[in-house]
Amino acid sequence: MENLKNIWKPELYRIQMEAPVPKRIPSENCPDRPEFYGKEYHGIIGHKEATSLLENEPNGAFLIRKGNQQNDFYTLTWRYYLDIA
Repeated sequence: MENLKNIWKPELYRIQMEAPVPKRIPSENCPDRPEFYGKEYHGIIGHKEATSLLENEPNGAFLIRKGNQQNDFYTLTWRYYLDIA
């Protein structure tokens, strides 16, 4: 990696440079998509379904989902190395 002496926080810079490139997993058919999300929003799906969508995707792949109808919480599910969180 390049010379990091002149960078304010070299350890943070190194982490940023090694991070995977984000890749959204689009959902074409989502009628309840909020206007503040793009095609990465998949609507109400569970963790298992989100995991299966990301299973064969590269590091950095992500989607946004809503867990159920009872709350207004949105969840970012993403693939990072071998994990899906």
